[in-house]
Amino acid sequence: MSRRHTVLFGFIVLFLASLACNAFAPSGGEPGAALPPPSIADLTMTPETEVIDGLAPTATLPNQEIATVDPNGQATVRVLVDLNIRKGPGVQYDRVGFLLSNETAPILGRDPISGWWKVICPPRVNEVTECWISGGAQYSASTNADNVPIAAVPPTPTPEPTVTATPESDDTSTTASNLPSGNSPFMIYTASDGLYISSLVDALNAPLAEGTQLVADPLIQAATISPNGQLIAYVTNIGNDQELRLYQLNTQSIATLVTLNDFDTETEDTFEVSIDAFEWVNNSNGIVFNTIEFNVAGPGIFESGDLFLVDLNGNLTELKSEGEFGGTFALNGSQIIGGAAESVLLTSTNGDTAVTLYEFPQVNTASEYIFYPQAQWIDSNTAYLAVPNAEPFTNGTFDIVQVSTSGTASTPVTLTGLSLFDSVRWSPNGSNIAYIDQVSETNISILNFGNGDGSNISEYDRGRSFDLASWSPNSNSFLYATQDYYAVGSRSASPTQFLLPDSEAALDMAWVNDNIFIASVGSRGQWQLVANDTAGNSNPLAIANVDLVTFDVWNP
Repeated sequence: MSRRHTVLFGFIVLFLASLACNAFAPSGGEPGAALPPPSIADLTMTPETEVIDGLAPTATLPNQEIATVDPNGQATVRVLVDLNIRKGPGVQYDRVGFLLSNETAPILGRDPISGWWKVICPPRVNEVTECWISGGAQYSASTNADNVPIAAVPPTPTPEPTVTATPESDDTSTTASNLPSGNSPFMIYTASDGLYISSLVDALNAPLAEGTQLVADPLIQAATISPNGQLIAYVTNIGNDQELRLYQLNTQSIATLVTLNDFDTETEDTFEVSIDAFEWVNNSNGIVFNTIEFNVAGPGIFESGDLFLVDLNGNLTELKSEGEFGGTFALNGSQIIGGAAESVLLTSTNGDTAVTLYEFPQVNTASEYIFYPQAQWIDSNTAYLAVPNAEPFTNGTFDIVQVSTSGTASTPVTLTGLSLFDSVRWSPNGSNIAYIDQVSETNISILNFGNGDGSNISEYDRGRSFDLASWSPNSNSFLYATQDYYAVGSRSASPTQFLLPDSEAALDMAWVNDNIFIASVGSRGQWQLVANDTAGNSNPLAIANVDLVTFDVWNP
């Protein structure tokens, strides 16, 4: 079924850096103070090969151009990454070659609509002498380009057959001739040129194959399947903006639900707003999401503390305005629990007045990041919370609290462990808990299992920088990863490990059913979607040549 997805650009850089020097390791700076690792499947930017290598979390955002000055007066552009060059200003034009990171090209003109530069092609290109590159600030930096002329745009190539529900949707949707039929399980995933779908019937024996392309859009950052399996919500960049879009499997059409430029925000000029997390409502009739703010002039990534609901027709409802609801949320039916800096709040998709369920001292994260507790629902009326001690680096403990929609909270149960930023997971029925204890000032993590209420806790595994995934639907098995392997564990059995080659990582994992799960395994630009079972069998299903792959799984 669908999972909650997060779009947080800063974490992309942190993850890429971790692949280069010990994946999942805590960051430097303060001892033992790892930056917050939200669910790593939820943070994906897929603009072909056009992604800044080493972009700081709070550096210039897309399309906020970086200008430099050349004393010789020549208008030039320097590419910041290995960048495709094309016959026209957009990914719909044919690719004719590339420029390598830090190479420059003389500027001939610019298309003011797309922001792309027309340049003299490098000598390695034989097909044409003039070509186009993206003008986004994450891709290129111009010099002396203020007065370059407007360039004539070549005719767009004849597109492949498309079906779009709204004229403003300018990504290309490919007609899918072999979509999974009926109620059979399937997965969606991003590749360098868009969004794909692939059947999971007989996943452990299916041959390695390319899936069916649903959407031709290299800028998709995250995608998730509706509970009924008929709709896909995804976030993409478009021009200077970000959009939340809807793909309908039955009609193979695209509709734009939310355009962030339409928001009437009070954000300062130095901040940009982006969708942070989005989640389907249970009846598949709408999507709840919140936003995050990036300081483009200096350090700072901030949760907006807002909450929105958009229906399938694009009607937007502001459930909570900026600063009213904290930084995280968990949705269950119409009930929404949100984490704030010093409290946990309850509201609903009706926009009811938020009720405080639990209060706690603000947690010192030893960084600019504010700790927001993430609730996990275990039934229609009850959720669990994990809240660290106010000084977790000097007093490594955290409290388990059970809260209910009636407004009551249990007496906290205190456990030993340095657990920050979504490092605790309960099983779907609440009977089991798994949590990571990051041993301070080391690169060692300890995985602990126990009862959901915090009793009978025992060490299960330890290794280099664990990352948690999820419990199986039947609450018996648990997925997790280290730098050296990914694994499925159980309180009643030793872990089944799947070894990782050097320089590779398990980016994300998701269950298909109680025995089979999908893992994205590889490194930047080279990922495989692999089917695995709890007995240790594996079968590669698809290849996703994209910087950070995102995927989702649906099973009726």
